Order: sequence, then C-alpha cells, then structure tokens
Amino acid sequence: MYGDGVLSFMPALPAGWNSLRFRVAKEGRLLEVFISHVEVAYSLVEGEALRIRHGGQEVEVLPERGVRLTRNAL
Repeated sequence: MYGDGVLSFMPALPAGWNSLRFRVAKEGRLLEVFISHVEVAYSLVEGEALRIRHGGQEVEVLPERGVRLTRNAL
C-alpha cells in the first residue's frame, strides 16, 4: 500500500511456480488475486467496489465483475 491506503500489486511468480492464488481483506472487502504466467485476475469475494493499483495503474474491481489483465500489462 502507498501512503494513500490503496492496495498496490506488482505480481510476479517465484521460479518454478505455475500459478499463485491468495486473498487480501481490507475494510470489509475480500479480494482474491490469481497470478499465472499469462494473466493476473482480481475478483471481489465480499464487499463493495475496490480501487487497487496494478503495476502502478489504478484499476477498479467491481463485485459482479472481476478484472483480468495480461502479464505484459505490467
């Protein structure tokens, strides 16, 4: 997180891993992050819309609709 409180991600996979999935809780929201060699996906499991940063760019994740970004979008 930057000083403004926005969750910020610069996704990378450890050597030898095919994918990684984890969840982050913030202010009544539960965000799921999925990282593969091809894409990064953000989806809200619980809560209202959430503004995040992906590779320095702001992205809004909506409850009904996740965000999928190609790895070259970093």
